[in-house]
This record gives sequence, structure tokens and C-alpha cells, in this order.
Amino acid sequence: MEISQFNIYIALMALPGYLLSFLLVDYLGRKFIQIFGFVCMGILYVLLGVLLEVYDFKDTTWLAVILYGATFFFSNFGPNTTTFILPSETFPTEIRARCAGISAAAGKFGNLFFPFSPLPSFLQLISF
Repeated sequence: MEISQFNIYIALMALPGYLLSFLLVDYLGRKFIQIFGFVCMGILYVLLGVLLEVYDFKDTTWLAVILYGATFFFSNFGPNTTTFILPSETFPTEIRARCAGISAAAGKFGNLFFPFSPLPSFLQLISF
């Protein structure tokens, strides 16, 4: 199969995540959906990493596509959807844009300065 076909399959696996999130967000709650999506993505990425080390996907490429597509499903079922829902419900309308900008800037600030903090050196020291 061609790479473009795999990309189509992965994109089609991601779409139901949005729909399921839309249908269950009021029933399960925003925080639960976000945490559940992150946990499932983490488990799937660890599984993919381990399988790539011990298993050769050359004969069963479909398995890698299904696992990778499942990460897109849980990305859309979790953090990708709640990222847009939570700010609109958290911040008052009058200052929503300003607060969303401050939140985004704080995230980028942390992303910029994290490599210079002692934590990456500590994680490397303990071989994590």
C-alpha cells in the first residue's frame, strides 16, 4: 500500500474521536475525557515503541497503522477537543481572548525554558 492510503486510513480513524467526544462530553465530563485521552495515547505510544523494538512491522504494516490511528482517535476524543471547550467555559466572555492568550504564552514560555532547567539533566542522570 502507498503512504497516502495509510494517511487516509489514519485520518478516518481520527474522525470518530471528535464525534464520540461531542456525544459524551456532557455525560462523562471534560476533565475525564481529557485525562482518559492522554492516558490512552500514552499507553498506545509506549506499546508502539516497545513493538517497534521487538517486532518487525514489515509483514504486518496494518497493525502499526491501526495502533497509530488509535492514537489519533484518542487525541481527538480527549485533549484535542477539550482544549477548545475548556477555555470557552472557564474564562468570562469579556476577557476570554486575553486569558486564552496569557495561557498560550505561559505554555510557550515553559516550553522555551524547560530545556534550561535542571530537570532534563536529572532525567538523563537517572537514565529515564
